[in-house]
Amino acid sequence: MSGTIFVAGMLGEPATGFGVQAADFLAALQRVSSRPVRGLDMTPRMDGRFPAQRDWPDRDDVVIVVGSGPGVAMFAGCPARKISFTVWESTRLPDDWMIPLAMADEVWTPSEWGAQVLRDNGVAPARVHVVPEGVDDLLFQPHGERLPLLDGVDGFRFLHVGKAEPRKGTVELLEAFDRAFGRDEPVVLVLACHNRMIPGFDTVRFLENLALRRRRWVVPVQPLPRRRDIAALYRSCDAFVAPSRAEGWGLPPLEAMASGLPTALTHFAGHTAFATDDNSYPVPFTLAPVSPEALPYFMRGDGDYGEWAEPDIDGLAEVMRAMVRQRDVQHARAQRQAAAIGQRWSWTAAALRACDRIERLLARPQEALAC
Repeated sequence: MSGTIFVAGMLGEPATGFGVQAADFLAALQRVSSRPVRGLDMTPRMDGRFPAQRDWPDRDDVVIVVGSGPGVAMFAGCPARKISFTVWESTRLPDDWMIPLAMADEVWTPSEWGAQVLRDNGVAPARVHVVPEGVDDLLFQPHGERLPLLDGVDGFRFLHVGKAEPRKGTVELLEAFDRAFGRDEPVVLVLACHNRMIPGFDTVRFLENLALRRRRWVVPVQPLPRRRDIAALYRSCDAFVAPSRAEGWGLPPLEAMASGLPTALTHFAGHTAFATDDNSYPVPFTLAPVSPEALPYFMRGDGDYGEWAEPDIDGLAEVMRAMVRQRDVQHARAQRQAAAIGQRWSWTAAALRACDRIERLLARPQEALAC
């Protein structure tokens, strides 16, 4: 069996969503594939250039570009079969995605919702395939170490993990938490939020600018460099909340569910791949137009930026109250479901699905591929 599978992505940025996806997907493929699998680190250096590569995909190879849609353009002219493994959060794609995606022999995305978005935006249906992402089920599980820095934090602990930005519903979550509970009720919101895209971003200053009534019950956590610390953070809390307007996949809530936490999230976009009324609380929302300021680098000449979910703040507040009222029942249910979540959505399962798609792709004559 000839040919190597190359996984190209931000392997040098393990703290980012695309970095985690690329690294975990690469490791899983190396475990299960019968073909050789190699990584190509496409993390830009400080000077904006990409790392030099010793090897480059050849005609018998497959290169899977993990990241945003335009990333596959880095392999323009490369004779290998090209796969774009990508996500987007709106119902409309940016203009500058269309030409790069046309270079790919296949376009993979982790949810049927995302696949339909690609089709609706003009990507040929025959080239669009659903290949799930995964969760590290050996790391994110109910049993294990906890985070010592939360030892002195009393009360019911909600957790939110994600970039502080409009798409994640960060402000709406804080407003809902502020409305949901009395001034002295022992209910805490642990906020693991940051935004590297904003120079000098400071979580504490971000919170102070909101003038929250229950500010002292919000506990900011600075970025944790090790993923084992993030896993310990999940296990140190009682519930997880993710009122995102849209997600291409939704790794933090899936990690929370695999860790045995009752989880509330919007049942929209990428979340619909794994979220059901049986395994999570749905956050009420209505569909609303995407504001162009809310998604950086989103350019469309026709001014149509699509739709996403607008979380209902009062509805979210009621969901959070219900999670506290039903804590014992929901905790027991989430603990029982955790193993099944981890197994079904493991990176190993995702890699096996990917291997099947790769073999189907390679079985077709290269001349017949739509490019």
